[in-house]
Amino acid sequence: MVTTRLDVDVPRDPLRSTIEALSLVQDGPVGSLFRLGYSRISFGDVLASDEQVQEADDLMDMIFHGADKNSPRHRQRIADIDHLMAHKMNGRDVFVTNDKAILDRRDDLARRFKITVMPSSEAVAAVA
Repeated sequence: MVTTRLDVDVPRDPLRSTIEALSLVQDGPVGSLFRLGYSRISFGDVLASDEQVQEADDLMDMIFHGADKNSPRHRQRIADIDHLMAHKMNGRDVFVTNDKAILDRRDDLARRFKITVMPSSEAVAAVA
């Protein structure tokens, strides 16, 4: 099973159609950590345990170390971390993204968090 944000990471064909056709891509969003001002209750977000909050904080620090919390980009950084947490919480196998900040940390994500990350082209090649 894979986690991907096709609407953001792969907005165009032919790669998007190829990914959507794969049987290992599930329809619909999966739940993550509930955050006031960020979450949509209908998507299955849940209250986080202390351990999950710490893990999300550790992911933020690793991927966006020293990032300005007042930056207009901070909201997107939080979304990226929440997507990684959703992937892990829902037991998915591969997190598919074209986000450079996440891809640059793929070895660290695999080692520290047991999250396998692939760019979309590599993921398609691996299962095609």
